[in-house]
Amino acid sequence: MELLRVENLCAGYGKQRIVENISFSVKAGETVGIFGENGCGKTTLLKGIAGLISGVLGRVSIGGQDIVPMTARKRAEYVSMFFAGAEVPEGLLTEEVLEMGWYGRLRFLRPPGAALQSEKERVVRELGLEGFLSKYFGSLSQGQKQLVLLGRLLLQNTPVFLMDEPDNSLDFKHRHALLQKMRLTAGEKGKAGLLVLHDPSLIMSYCDRVFLMREGRFADTVCPGKETEREIAEKLKEITGSVQVTKRGSSVIISP
Repeated sequence: MELLRVENLCAGYGKQRIVENISFSVKAGETVGIFGENGCGKTTLLKGIAGLISGVLGRVSIGGQDIVPMTARKRAEYVSMFFAGAEVPEGLLTEEVLEMGWYGRLRFLRPPGAALQSEKERVVRELGLEGFLSKYFGSLSQGQKQLVLLGRLLLQNTPVFLMDEPDNSLDFKHRHALLQKMRLTAGEKGKAGLLVLHDPSLIMSYCDRVFLMREGRFADTVCPGKETEREIAEKLKEITGSVQVTKRGSSVIISP
């Protein structure tokens, strides 16, 4: 079942157009990646879908609902976004940053109920955040901050989630655990995930499809589980140059 549909999306900053007429869809349970060189428009595309920049043209629908004209609070019920370097107001405790994920799920002046509190406790356990909750968010390492922001996204619990470099600053163990968590979240809960990653091996290993982006447009699509090593290498060539592709089970290893 199609969950996210983007039609003729154009986005940029001021008079500069960066993303041009992009159309695609993502099914429920599917994790889709976007891969391309720096400056090709990946982050701008995600921000355009999430409604974080003005002047977006085109249509973005989730479950058949056009989210572009919605208020920020209403849109927060449909789509959540995690991106590297996200700004958080100073002076907040880690627990307060985590609970920002309830924005859009709580009614005005009403405290969270038992179900939300239980969900929060589960996320804290799964991400190993127990020792951070009473600390100031600003005192955490960059990797720890990434895990807290991931927890905030999970608490927002939207049908569509967007992630821009979610593995940034994470060590090997947490990087793979995070990506596995995102894939399971989409697959088991019927959500649609859209990820931007800079490591071609990771994006090919954890995504069902990968859009290859160049100069504000999608140049090609790779289905890592269905295509041969040679087919993947040939499609990547325009972005990465000549590479060696090796498939080992569900893993795809890209090397120069």
